[in-house]
Amino acid sequence: MMIGRERVGTLLRAMVTDGSAAPDAPAAAAAALRDAGDESPWFVRFVAGGAAWVASLFFAGFLELLDIVSFMEHGIITGIVLAAAAIGLRRLWPLHEQTTFRIVGGVRVANKPRVWTDFGVQLALALSLLARFYFAFGVSEWSDEPRTAALALAGMELVFLAFYVDTTQRFLSTALFGAWLGFAAYDAAEADVVPRATRDVLTLAFVATAGMFWTRHADLLRSRWASWVTPVGYGLVVAASGLLLDGMLFAPFRNVPALGWPLTLGVLLLLAGLAWHLLRELDIDPTSPGALVVWALLIVLAAIGWREAGVPAALALLALAFRARERWLLVLGVLFTLAFGAHFYYDLDITLLVKSGVLLGSGIALLAARWALDRWTADPEPGTPA
Repeated sequence: MMIGRERVGTLLRAMVTDGSAAPDAPAAAAAALRDAGDESPWFVRFVAGGAAWVASLFFAGFLELLDIVSFMEHGIITGIVLAAAAIGLRRLWPLHEQTTFRIVGGVRVANKPRVWTDFGVQLALALSLLARFYFAFGVSEWSDEPRTAALALAGMELVFLAFYVDTTQRFLSTALFGAWLGFAAYDAAEADVVPRATRDVLTLAFVATAGMFWTRHADLLRSRWASWVTPVGYGLVVAASGLLLDGMLFAPFRNVPALGWPLTLGVLLLLAGLAWHLLRELDIDPTSPGALVVWALLIVLAAIGWREAGVPAALALLALAFRARERWLLVLGVLFTLAFGAHFYYDLDITLLVKSGVLLGSGIALLAARWALDRWTADPEPGTPA
């Protein structure tokens, strides 16, 4: 049976009167109806967002006609002005959402003009990207050192992260902050300004920060920073994984190669710490037979993959994704596990026959470990001594 909107408030108020519903049920239902009913069709939202990007491109073309980017100081000033405009637009635009009201079942509900909201959100995002471009050009023209421009852009990402109220922007700023810092560390190490291990230390720091962030994800969601937690967490994961991928794919061709085993050792220690924390969280004694299987697997992983820091980092990401029940984090963990695992496999300096033996042995070892874990960590049956 279909119940019209005009009857929802009456029904809920009757349920509140007889005690079968909470006192705030009418207001909660009104909010749900508002969000469900005022949602614009996807094609309308697409057109509104596309119009914002087209407008930003026309604006960029106008600035290009003025030949602003030919002067470094103009590029820096233009980037700062555009950044301020993007932040201001994103913070002020939602004020236009609650413009009109209607009555749903006796409850006053705000109408949200989502088409204009989508336009403003996308326009602010496009302006923030333009701000990065002009600011980067101006700083690079002002300084001949690429690391200076990278550090300046990292500072701009912190400004966006602090003042730009948007989930996508917070994720993007966190990920780009790690990318700019990684590039600055590489350039400084190549110029012998900092020790050559700086980039690997930075990578390890991002891996540790992402791990601790997602370990406390549930607690942080209950704090005042709840709206920041998930986008920043994903940004940290992407930044850490990006630094590991960059070191894996491009470091061998640079003058500053990745350290290899020290970075892997640090990631393995972090993985061991995470395993200890999860065992204690599951009320499993870290010295029990089942836990000893976990430690044995970590030792085997360290012995085999001592040159591939991405493999233990990806495994830690999978464990954190299962713990946090985050679907997209699990997707990232699977993708990074496949990427680092494939690189490790093809980078082995052995014949294909030996590689096939390694795969077969790994599968047997994992099946044996699964059997041992099921046997030693399963709950005892009723009437069976523990």
